Amino acid sequence: MTTWRRTWISGLAASLALGALAACSSDEEPASKPAGGPVVPALAQAWTSDAVRGVGNGGLLRADDVVVVESRQPESKGLVGLDAATGQERWRVPAAAVCAFPERAQDGLLVIGYKPGGKDTGSDRCPTLAAVDAATGAVVWKRRIGGVGSRSPVWDRLVAVGDSTVSVKPVVCGPMRRYDLRTGKPLDRIEVVGSDGFSCDRWAVDGQWIAQLETPDFGSRSFLTLYDADTGERAFRRRFTDGDLGQILSADPLVIELSVKGHRLAWRVDPATGELIAPTGGQLPDERRSELRSLGSVDGVIVLGNGYPTPLGATTGRAAGLDPAGAPTLWSGFPESGSLVGLDKGLVVASDLMHVDGPTPTVVTRHAPDDVTDVEVLGRIEGRSVLGTVGDLLLASTETGVAAYRLPAPGKGPHVSGDVDLSWDDPAYPSEIDEDGWQDGEVRPDDVEDCPVSDETLTTLGFHRLDLPRPAGCDWVERAEPRGTDRELHIETYVGTPTKAVGDVEKATATEQAQVRVKVIREKSMVAGDYDPDAPLAKREAELPGVGDEAYLVQGAGIGGRDGNVSLLVRVANVVVHVDVEVTARATDTSGSLAAYRLEDGAWAAVVEVLDAAGLEASGPAVEAPATPALRPRPDLCKVLATSSAVSGLRGRDLRPGADDQRRVAGCAWQAPDGSGDNDAVQIGMYAVPSSTLSGTPGTRLARQAFRYTAGATGYADRQAPVPGLGDQARVQGWDKTWLLRDDGVSRFWSAARVLVRDRNLGVVVFVQREGSSAAALEQQAIALARQVLATQPRL
Repeated sequence: MTTWRRTWISGLAASLALGALAACSSDEEPASKPAGGPVVPALAQAWTSDAVRGVGNGGLLRADDVVVVESRQPESKGLVGLDAATGQERWRVPAAAVCAFPERAQDGLLVIGYKPGGKDTGSDRCPTLAAVDAATGAVVWKRRIGGVGSRSPVWDRLVAVGDSTVSVKPVVCGPMRRYDLRTGKPLDRIEVVGSDGFSCDRWAVDGQWIAQLETPDFGSRSFLTLYDADTGERAFRRRFTDGDLGQILSADPLVIELSVKGHRLAWRVDPATGELIAPTGGQLPDERRSELRSLGSVDGVIVLGNGYPTPLGATTGRAAGLDPAGAPTLWSGFPESGSLVGLDKGLVVASDLMHVDGPTPTVVTRHAPDDVTDVEVLGRIEGRSVLGTVGDLLLASTETGVAAYRLPAPGKGPHVSGDVDLSWDDPAYPSEIDEDGWQDGEVRPDDVEDCPVSDETLTTLGFHRLDLPRPAGCDWVERAEPRGTDRELHIETYVGTPTKAVGDVEKATATEQAQVRVKVIREKSMVAGDYDPDAPLAKREAELPGVGDEAYLVQGAGIGGRDGNVSLLVRVANVVVHVDVEVTARATDTSGSLAAYRLEDGAWAAVVEVLDAAGLEASGPAVEAPATPALRPRPDLCKVLATSSAVSGLRGRDLRPGADDQRRVAGCAWQAPDGSGDNDAVQIGMYAVPSSTLSGTPGTRLARQAFRYTAGATGYADRQAPVPGLGDQARVQGWDKTWLLRDDGVSRFWSAARVLVRDRNLGVVVFVQREGSSAAALEQQAIALARQVLATQPRL
């Protein structure tokens, strides 16, 4: 047995795509190696099977003495049971597609969502739910229920099996369907709240629990409810406003992925009361950027991964470990290179044996769940792509089918002679670091601290709930602080390393590698003139002379203090810091305003803190920013416009932000006083744009850019036209139906209008949405409101 520890470097380099690993030699050949290099014995091959071909990462399962796989070869698609001892085919269930692969066998039954027959009709949907005898392959019962998931490459737990009940999650909207495990008989459904006509209820399932986030069609009074999956009885129901429901990550203790005001965490939840006891691990990646899923638990550690295979197949993304007791994230970004291929009394990883001559062997290792640097080598395979683990077997694809290898028990791994260097913890792989190539002034990766951003900087950027655990990386997200406002901060720190010339990789210094990284970011992330139609921002790259060795800025502020962004890229020697912060107040929500100029201050402070932690520094830009007027005065628009007919029957909320020492932002949002939501709403924002302290761009020019891009990003309006005599530039936009709800044959619709105004460096936005009103009438009301707002800021 050989065990050892290596230092794990977190994500300082762009991660490599993780897929199945393959080489070119056969298993019978010895591993190629330099003289005196390591010898890793081959894994013992248990059997091979030609019964299945085209096995992907869709799912693997061990049910007693049967290995269950999905065959995707066109002539024999379906679910196949192989003898775990010999690999011989025990049974086959023909299926054109399997959309919900079983996660486990319960009472000898495998529950699947599939499309019966071997002929694929092209539809992505699977209409049939069935229970299959795991020992014989006999279909015990099947029921056509209209839809059990789809084959789209996004993982989601759609079918969960309890002790006696099968729960089926709706594909889009609708109730939670329940069936008797042994007979397939329909049981009482758990119904949605309201009609599900506009805002669908959210569901999460596992074998023991069903969680429901009730989202009414109108209003914002949501509830989180937990049910016993087998009995259907309610365990608790609690208010859960401004929250979102992800997955049930653990049944006992109960751990649920919840987003509370946009802060996404795994929470320990009291199943009797619904109390959020404590967060487990750090804040999780943004759901818009991450297909997060639970891979299962090992020795009490919850393993999360990114990707779309089922939990028992090989994962295509890097994983993180959470301790249900509430400790910080145990580890994340694992493995750096290679693939996490399963959970077998630990984390099983397939990665490359580095620094060998000839074909590169794949070495399989087992990692302790509480400390992934505690490693045991299990053996090597060559020439085959790893599919995943099923119990103590590791499956790999062959030219004619699959092969199974026996994994040693913990502590029984083979003896390995020599030093073994594997790629699982090497962020630079497949490049090879040239340790003799470091130059004066360059920083080593180990000397760079992960995300040394202070609470003061986060406060400057407007972030809340700094008492919550920090994210494992450096990606901060909140979605409802206040409601309707999205705030994101993403910081990438890249440390270039000197590389040797290996294969297609050219020799390069650490600084040259950093220069290449800057070029990649500029080409893909900082496109001049780009905009997002849902968050229109003025984006134009500006070079910042004298800042570091090279620096670039993209900045923008939407009209009226409703949104803003800063993307700041700085390189000093071989270290690249990219800070990207964006805040957007959604147009159809009565949300807050922001002082966009503070984003510049916060982005620069973050760059300084990251560089300082690496022992580097960058002087600020030497620019003279032209003075531009602030608001005179900063009015309470709720009072100024209280008598306007446009806000009749609505209640106003002052949107002047507290963190606005320059007095540049004002606004008000009106909605129905009964708290029925944002269906009838009026919003007004104004922002006196200052000059950039980083680029020196005058505030008037930034306001002009903001107007152009905001107006250009809303070409989907039913009508839009200039408004003569209103400021320096003005445009009105109208929507006949912003959204429509049909409920039992009754239709309801809301029309809306928006006016954008620029007057010197001042931007004003007015949004009016009322049920039953014509868009033309709302357009005139919005123009009248804009004139009243401008009147509070007379030209001097």
